[in-house]
Amino acid sequence: MLLGALENYARSRNIHEIIQPFLQGEKTLQLEAQYFKKWLPSIQDTSQIIGIVPRTWQTVANQVSGNITCNASYPLSEYLGGADCQIIAGNTLIDVRTTAKKRPFSLENFYQQISYVLLDSNDTYSINQLVWFYSRQQSVFFYPTDKIFRDLQATREEFKKMILDNYHTNRLAEQNKCLYLPQ
Repeated sequence: MLLGALENYARSRNIHEIIQPFLQGEKTLQLEAQYFKKWLPSIQDTSQIIGIVPRTWQTVANQVSGNITCNASYPLSEYLGGADCQIIAGNTLIDVRTTAKKRPFSLENFYQQISYVLLDSNDTYSINQLVWFYSRQQSVFFYPTDKIFRDLQATREEFKKMILDNYHTNRLAEQNKCLYLPQ
């Protein structure tokens, strides 16, 4: 939980209250009982999920092989604020989610994975399978990309053209006047 909040802080400079005591600049850390009372249920829940993950992850491990890349970015990522996925294992794009929803899969999840496949305009990762991993529900969904795209390369070219026509600069770097040229 702390690492997730610190990653969010590094990316957005938003300080989540769970890391507030750690950013006080003191040489010693003195957490009050109120801090533990507030965050103990979340810590216990996280601990329970960590105990579940190995069993469910084995389903993924049995069907996926190859090098693992975390936070992979794509040729067009910089045009969209540095978009990066969670995990690519071999040729499989994996999205890991933890949510309390009974039916966690959503169109938003689907569209995000599709966008990552299209952002890989040079086919750097040769993605041929999408996986959605829902830790709390102990569920994994696999879907081959050839069932989604008739002609993936043509769709990537069309998507790339749309990005280049509409996103000339990195929106996060606009204030610094950084211009990103097509690759």
